[in-house]
Amino acid sequence: MRVTKNIKDYIAKKVNEAYQPRVNEIDLQYKCDREKLITRIKSAVAECEEKIKAIVADSGDGWNYQPYNYGYHSSEDGYLSFHEPRDKEAEIRFRDMKNNLTAEKNEKIEEIIVALELGGNKDTLDEMLKNL
Repeated sequence: MRVTKNIKDYIAKKVNEAYQPRVNEIDLQYKCDREKLITRIKSAVAECEEKIKAIVADSGDGWNYQPYNYGYHSSEDGYLSFHEPRDKEAEIRFRDMKNNLTAEKNEKIEEIIVALELGGNKDTLDEMLKNL
């Protein structure tokens, strides 16, 4: 079977649809891990603030304590703001997972195209797409 651009586009579309849930899962896992870390940090900061307030109150010298705004903000574009914790190893690990999945997806597309060019037909294409 001669593989035209339309067939290649169709194959890429179907393979991308099959792999999209796995990509979304990686993104969700990264966001969940990051939010758990930020929650733990905020809790630790709150505990420290309470201890500092107690120390200042015990001094009895009229000191006034103003808490510092640590500014933990989640950014929607995937980048961490200056005040958020960054775990470069975690970022690299999740990016590598996505890159490996993309490579696997591209390899699967090429495998299907080669199978069609070597004599496959519509039934072969449907079977390979079903087995993703």
